[in-house]
Amino acid sequence: MKHTVRQVQLKNGARGLLVHVPGAQVMSFDLNFRAGDYLCSEDKWELAHVMEHLVLGANQKHRSSNKFNRVLEENGAYSNAATGAYDIDYYAECADFEWDRIFDLMILAISRPLFLETEFTAEMGNVNEELTQRSNNYAAVLAQSVRKALGFMGYTYKAGLESMSKIQLDDVRTFHKLTHFTRNMRFIISGNIRGRSDQIISKLEAISLPEGDSNRLELPEEVGSGKCDQLYLNYKNVPNLYFTLESLHQKVFTEPEIDAANVVNHILNVGYTSKIFGKAREQGIVYDLSSSSYSTKTTSGWGIDGQVSRDNAPKLFALIAKEIKKILTDGVDLRDLQHVKKSAIGGYHMSAQTVFGTANGYANRFFWDDTVIPYDSYPERINSVTRERAQDALQKLFADESWMVGFLGTASKEERENLCSTIATIWH
Repeated sequence: MKHTVRQVQLKNGARGLLVHVPGAQVMSFDLNFRAGDYLCSEDKWELAHVMEHLVLGANQKHRSSNKFNRVLEENGAYSNAATGAYDIDYYAECADFEWDRIFDLMILAISRPLFLETEFTAEMGNVNEELTQRSNNYAAVLAQSVRKALGFMGYTYKAGLESMSKIQLDDVRTFHKLTHFTRNMRFIISGNIRGRSDQIISKLEAISLPEGDSNRLELPEEVGSGKCDQLYLNYKNVPNLYFTLESLHQKVFTEPEIDAANVVNHILNVGYTSKIFGKAREQGIVYDLSSSSYSTKTTSGWGIDGQVSRDNAPKLFALIAKEIKKILTDGVDLRDLQHVKKSAIGGYHMSAQTVFGTANGYANRFFWDDTVIPYDSYPERINSVTRERAQDALQKLFADESWMVGFLGTASKEERENLCSTIATIWH
């Protein structure tokens, strides 16, 4: 959607973006705090998550979660929250005509929660149910275990469930005070902003939160380190094989390197013409695969994951190794590069066809390190990726021989070792 972006820093230290979408009939609000799992002690991993469940509940004006949500939703508005490894997000969408009412409600909930004993008991039960449900998502279970084994911040659903009994309501109140201060807040407000900027800023500067004694809380110093090894979770009730492969580079990519890594990931595994997923589908050996390049504060990486029958796993792993080695050695095909550039640019434009989608295009990077990447710069950035840059990005991702393969299922030790040996040929 056509839009303009204004970056603002408030008197109370909060920073954010005002995304003006002319004529929009919807407003979206995204309020972010550096308050994720990494700030919790290992024996209380779910503390941030439990707090997040409680914040959009009873507050100073609305004395129960039910009453608050009844008022917020009366004209169809929607709100939710999410906890990640690093951040907590509170977000809402509403019709344009009631933007100020919904914005006031979100600010009230975030800044003046009551943290009632009755709601704490209920949400402890809900989080238990959520974790139990998620523990049946084998792909997520494996991803968590591999992430932890690589040295990144994280925990397993099992550890989360075991920590629940140690969390007390006073812990929740203390964690809110620790993390919810204005210098630690980032926001993106999106919609028809014209004539409302001053009002939005005034509301945020008046939020009933302390400014804080420090600037935004620092990200953890994670140093991911692959061990050229395998991790195995034995699930006797799973006949097929869940897997994930991660390869790490011990430096953070520059912006051009990030673009090149995204392009080569697209060539390898995005869509039915891709080198791995596309060819695997043509051979009838896999249903779905996911992959991505990514960065932490100190590390860059690439990963691919999916599930495959044990009969087809050797063929799939041979294909993965073959296609990666081919680009490492010979580079990308020019026709593939041009095709992927068009596809990536088109997909990027399609992702920004709603107010929330437009704002979300800025969220990940801005909430990570306050960087604003202009929306209109994307086509030029992607079109500037050359064959040499794409190959160089992949070579760096596989240069350090820092990798791990994770398996979940019932594969034998011999099967797993053979698959790992196939992947190891990428480096040898």
